[in-house]
Amino acid sequence: MRPVARVAGRHRRGVTLAESLVGLVIAGVLSVSLTALAIRQGAAGTAVLIRTAARAQWAESRAVLEADFETLGQGASRLVTVEDTAVEMDAHVGVALACRAANAGAHAITVAAGASGSRIVADGWLRAVAAGDSVLAFDPVSGAWVGELLAAAPPASCPAGSLAGTARSLILVGALSVDIPAGAPVQVRRRIRWNAYRASDGRWYLGIKERTGGSWATVQPAAGPLDGSTGRPRPFSLLDPVGAILAPAAPLASAALLSAQLSMLGDVGADRTPIVAAIRRRP
Repeated sequence: MRPVARVAGRHRRGVTLAESLVGLVIAGVLSVSLTALAIRQGAAGTAVLIRTAARAQWAESRAVLEADFETLGQGASRLVTVEDTAVEMDAHVGVALACRAANAGAHAITVAAGASGSRIVADGWLRAVAAGDSVLAFDPVSGAWVGELLAAAPPASCPAGSLAGTARSLILVGALSVDIPAGAPVQVRRRIRWNAYRASDGRWYLGIKERTGGSWATVQPAAGPLDGSTGRPRPFSLLDPVGAILAPAAPLASAALLSAQLSMLGDVGADRTPIVAAIRRRP
């Protein structure tokens, strides 16, 4: 019988312990490097999102602040107190027309407006009406605004052929002292306060709080964080008719303009364009 030929295979050397350890070290270094790179990229992405959100938040808050300042210039809002760190005002909530006559002694005024929830949807309405708001109705006989506090604002209806088919009945806490004819303008105001405050994280923010139902609501952050490198931010200024800044203790009667300017913390950037409103004094 012919012997079976043996084919010698190539000798394979095993991996030594030292080589395994070196490979593990290299893999570990690569893993740490890749992890660190991923963390840095994630942190950079998070920072971009934070900056973008902060800029968007400030844009929205600036629009609200500008609207409140604009109503000051129109006489629809009234300044109460001004400090360099805070502004308190009876702010414009909205305006509508009475679609029913309300006699002296009445506790309600029906105003024409589309209704959606508690908000009166009509031109010039910035906020939803709430109990505790001030209702001002125009008396054409005296040329004065007659005020009462709002108790509620349930849905109502206007007479057929009048200003609108839908309406709100502004229920008043007290009785009207004069007759209010149909077609008379009615405005609603609310006490609000814009101020720079320090939050629980130790940073400064621009906040707003509203007085509803006879008490102040919790302050809500509107923009920030603000640059507090020199102490508490002081964003508000009263100006005289030529634009010069008045002293913080100056009486409101001597002011013609109100200015707001904020600097945001970090690379969100400083808003160098002040919001300026003329102050018109009406009831």
